[in-house]
Amino acid sequence: MLIHEKLRPGHLYPQITQFPANYADFLEVFRGGQTVDNNSLLTTADTVQTAMYKTGLASGHLTKKGNPIQGEFLLDIFLTEAGTEHIVAVRDRKVCQLAVDLAQKSVAEDDRLHPYVGVVIVKDGKILATGYRGESGVGDHGVVLPAKTGHLI
Repeated sequence: MLIHEKLRPGHLYPQITQFPANYADFLEVFRGGQTVDNNSLLTTADTVQTAMYKTGLASGHLTKKGNPIQGEFLLDIFLTEAGTEHIVAVRDRKVCQLAVDLAQKSVAEDDRLHPYVGVVIVKDGKILATGYRGESGVGDHGVVLPAKTGHLI
């Protein structure tokens, strides 16, 4: 979250070490911008987050800008288009693995050979619905998701 008004005394600005230690999750924090305390943790600390911050800048996944609050050592950090593409690739792999896991739950409606089908519907990075062949009854082919989703693909 971007902070453009001075915090009340006693409140601390976000520290880079508070963010996730997984690179994709770390990058996700900077979607839409994130204000951080521009202290030595950003450049000299021996933490996973500091290393990921430096990697993010060097790889073009992150970009930084000065913060408009006068008298505070703050930095606004943003996820770039390249960073977004990196996150999407990681998220896509996770969603595809979920679809495979769901497909393994498939139930055939008779003794003939039937395909295993798993379905995951994602919009704006959020999973809206999941399903698999036979989940809601005999003959369902995985593409008929529970009625509460309102989706048929």
